[in-house]
Amino acid sequence: MFKYKNKRIYLIIFNYVTIFLISFFSYSCTSSNGTETDNSQSKAVLLTAGELKVKINEQSSKLTSLDCEGDINIDSPELNSSGNLTISVFKPDSIYSKLEGPFGISIADFLITRNNFIYYNIRENTVIKGSSTPLNLGAILRIQINFDDLLNGYACSFYFSDTSSVNSEVIKDKNSYLLKITEQDQTKIYYVNSNSYYIEKYETYDKSGKIKLQIEYNEFESDKNVFSPNNIYITNPSEKQNLWITYNKKIFNKNRLKFKLKIPKSAKVVNWE
Repeated sequence: MFKYKNKRIYLIIFNYVTIFLISFFSYSCTSSNGTETDNSQSKAVLLTAGELKVKINEQSSKLTSLDCEGDINIDSPELNSSGNLTISVFKPDSIYSKLEGPFGISIADFLITRNNFIYYNIRENTVIKGSSTPLNLGAILRIQINFDDLLNGYACSFYFSDTSSVNSEVIKDKNSYLLKITEQDQTKIYYVNSNSYYIEKYETYDKSGKIKLQIEYNEFESDKNVFSPNNIYITNPSEKQNLWITYNKKIFNKNRLKFKLKIPKSAKVVNWE
């Protein structure tokens, strides 16, 4: 249950949610040539990193909007809580998110567009409005993030803006591609479904090879070849932080923002530039 005496609880929860959203987007990759893999089960052409990114982008483009409702659970030294999460995404420029505690008690609402955002702290009856700059979004979510990264992450629809093959390698196993991207201070590994090219698992490691973050997506469902997970598990082993998200209702490609932000006239309004 949520402990409402902690005024920062909604920020902590959105922090955990946002950690996995932004972890997919700082792409620098390495060149590799397409080859054939020898496997006792099958023989398949191994895509280059750039070709694999294009396939992922093609899958991502099939999703234009997503409405989700589900449960969120957090287990960490700082917090052990659960609640309800509502998300509505309309690509390319609108996100609505709502967090509720027990008995449907609202805690926080967000409406974010490419240019502006409205954040309503229901507990304190305060509204913050401003432009959707990384600085402003970072101040609200307590993690630096730009709008595109937030949009793609909430939709579970990831897009590589750089489809080159620099600083990466691809490994093909029986059921998936492993896309390994080496950066200056960390290594990222994406486990990509080899049939439909959606991401099933993601890991980051520091320079010493110690795991920093692991995210697993399970129980995918498909609607007209749009794939989306019902269960998401995120863990930060070094900090003993664990997060579970379970979606129990999803609607694809209705191409409108389903939910609306309702603000009482009595709310205090703060404007940020």
